[in-house]
Amino acid sequence: MVALFCFVLALFALPFKSKSRLEAEKSGLRFKDELAKLASKMQRLKAIEEATLASPDLQISLTDPDLRPMATSGRGSGVVGYNAQVAVDTEYHLIVTHEVTNTGSDRSQLGNIASQTKGGRSWC
Repeated sequence: MVALFCFVLALFALPFKSKSRLEAEKSGLRFKDELAKLASKMQRLKAIEEATLASPDLQISLTDPDLRPMATSGRGSGVVGYNAQVAVDTEYHLIVTHEVTNTGSDRSQLGNIASQTKGGRSWC
């Protein structure tokens, strides 16, 4: 009778053991997947670090490879981006001309935009 009881108890415990084993195997697989993802990310970041160190100004743009740092008024500082100038017609509210540069100051751009705007008014 005791042997039968132990056998029945073992039969009931068997599914629980296999479920816990499956969960352990799944968590082990998830752990391996996470490690593989982290290793891939580390490789990508290492490549970005090497590209950054190889660039002359130690800066790179991940979204726009043509982007260059613009000098600002601060000593030794700069902003990575573009400087855009736009001239808009006041009567029709349309863009007459535009120009995008990577010059930090737009003071020198006023004359160029003004001359382009004068020439662009012929459509009115």
